[in-house]
Formats: sequence, C-alpha cells, structure tokens
Amino acid sequence: MSTYGDHVELRIGDTERTEAERLLGEHLRVGRLTAEEFGERANVAASARTRRELSMLFEDLPAPHPTFELPAPLQYQPQVTPMPLAAPPSRQSDYAAHTVVKVMAVLIGVPVAGLTLLAGGGFTLALVDRLPATLAMLTAACIGVLVLAGVVVAVQRFKPK
Repeated sequence: MSTYGDHVELRIGDTERTEAERLLGEHLRVGRLTAEEFGERANVAASARTRRELSMLFEDLPAPHPTFELPAPLQYQPQVTPMPLAAPPSRQSDYAAHTVVKVMAVLIGVPVAGLTLLAGGGFTLALVDRLPATLAMLTAACIGVLVLAGVVVAVQRFKPK
C-alpha cells in the first residue's frame, strides 16, 4: 500500500541496490552484522524490487540507512520520423519540371519519331517543305529535340537504379 509521504512501494534500480549493499558492508565492518547476516541481507538487497524491501533490511540497525529521493518524472518525447518525399524538398521543383519534360517528350516525340520512321522521313520533309525557311528550321529543330528527349526518357526508364 503506497502513501504519498513515504513512497514505500516505488520500484528501485541498481543504484539503490548497490547503495544498500554498501551500507550493509559498513554495518558489517563495525561489527553490527555477522558475515552470515551480511550475506543473507546482501542477497535480499540484490534481488529487492521496492523501497520497502530495502528498508526492512535496516529496521534493526542504527544509521546509516539508505535514503530515497523522489525520482524526477520521466520526460516522454515521442520520436517523430518524417515521411519521405518523392524528391528532396530543395529539388522538388526540378523533379516536377523533369516530369513535365518527360511526359511531353513521350506524348509528342515518340509519335513524331514513329511517323517519321514509318514514312521513311517523308512526313518530316513534307511538313518542312510547306513552311517558310525560318519556321521550317525551327520546326525541324523542335522535332529533333523532342525525338532526342523521347530517346533519353526511354533509356532512363530502363536504366538500372
């Protein structure tokens, strides 16, 4: 039965057990305990779980007795593990930009490259022939970039990580 004032039912730790054994040794040294009594009490002290069990070892002995201080309350702080992001926060915008480029390359570059290959290059030439020279060069450059981006995306997709 625990009371607020004495806390006799509070559990003890190795520090309190060691201190009790040391104090029993002191009583043995001055002749208050025999070697046999010391051995018995030291065994009880080594297996004690509560303050009451240790205090009972000293009831028939004068000071020194073990002293018990109220333990400080444990400060519980839960470990919070952040959820991993798809990309590091500093590179998240880069990740989104790369995703847009990959989608564009696949949606535009791969079909254009496929049509170009199917038509033997005739599709691209026919498209370029109908445009003014500057616009034709720009269109050909865009198609080339998109085809190249489609190839890069395809290579990265099957690249081992």
